[in-house]
Amino acid sequence: MNDFDDDSPPASRRATAFDCVDCSANNPVDDGFGPDDEVTCYYCGSVFVVAESNGKLKFKPA
Repeated sequence: MNDFDDDSPPASRRATAFDCVDCSANNPVDDGFGPDDEVTCYYCGSVFVVAESNGKLKFKPA
């Protein structure tokens, strides 16, 4: 019998803020975000899709 709970996948890391690629404004996100989420800059209105590359989050225009 295996008493360890290691069978579940690791929890994905959620970021809670990002700097806009277009205007450099810092944008806090209360619910957090991760890969495949869409985020909007509160200052300039640019929309990005979040992607993960080599363990780092990248922002691509939506």
